[in-house]
Amino acid sequence: HYVAAADGSGKLTPAGETEFARDRAFGYKASHLPSWVEEKTGGRIRAADVCSLTLDLIRNGGPGAVQAALAALPAGGANAVIVANALTPADMAIVSLGCMQAERAGALVHGLLYRSAGALVAARAAIPSRPLLTAPELKRTAIPEADSAVETATETAAEAGLIVVGSYVGKSTEQLAVLHERCPWVGVVELNVRQLAEGGEAWSSEEARARGEVEAALRREQSVVVHTSREVLQDDGQGGLLIGDRVNRAIIKLIQSLSIFPAFLVAKGGITSNDVAVEGLGVRRADVLGCVRPGVPVWRCGPESRAPGLAYVVFPGNVGARDDLARVASLMSGRGDALPSATAETDATQDVCAASIVG
Repeated sequence: HYVAAADGSGKLTPAGETEFARDRAFGYKASHLPSWVEEKTGGRIRAADVCSLTLDLIRNGGPGAVQAALAALPAGGANAVIVANALTPADMAIVSLGCMQAERAGALVHGLLYRSAGALVAARAAIPSRPLLTAPELKRTAIPEADSAVETATETAAEAGLIVVGSYVGKSTEQLAVLHERCPWVGVVELNVRQLAEGGEAWSSEEARARGEVEAALRREQSVVVHTSREVLQDDGQGGLLIGDRVNRAIIKLIQSLSIFPAFLVAKGGITSNDVAVEGLGVRRADVLGCVRPGVPVWRCGPESRAPGLAYVVFPGNVGARDDLARVASLMSGRGDALPSATAETDATQDVCAASIVG
């Protein structure tokens, strides 16, 4: 299994050779997904026991072949792991239909638990492809049923937004650099990771300083990016998890304690975007509006959250062309997607899909 470059070059890198595989906390060696399952389960589930839905089976056999493969699993698929090999949304649609047919036929004793990216979600829910979101669709909207008991900020910026970059992978760092270069009107607040890692008073002081600078920027209607210092610290005995937790807690506290809310919010990084949504904003339900860039969805925060109706951009750390973060900032700030196109890399991203399904 491969990771496709987003620069339009068509370069494919074995997953086990990417920077993500070298992460000290979540790293891996395997490039073959069944082998990855064996690696991550410590051999409890062998690669040979993983059911692999091949491209040939998907494309030549169709949904019926997928259903038959699932129906043939021993013990009704209990504790089985299924890998769906897919390259296009059409492949995912076939896999989804086959899975639905197998479930409806009662072939699986426990149903299916999906672990996948957005391509499978769209196929499973039969959500049609739509154009990228435009500026008017990204405005914050009033939600009449908003929970008045939820603690919210007393002020909201009219246009200025907040961008939070917690991810430290190479792609995020490159996108952050392009944001600084092409969007000089965006203010910058850097969180000192070493100070946050100390905990105690150093942690509290750094969080309060950063929050004060963010609030000052929003009050003068200046969009602002908060990002962690780019130095990667993973020497805490837990592969960086302890340090990462302290950094994330600072980001969450910053969001929770803002006295003025941004007009929009962008969170860059998988763990960062989840923690900002669930802990920082208190989101329990959100409407997915669509994508602002390929692979970058936008949520409308629900009435129970601290920011009902807020447009929240969920930007995975390893997704996007090098100027996508700058483009999102420009569009969300009402300046339009007017940045000059870097190269074909922006529009020539390759849709490579893969999914693991646990029976």
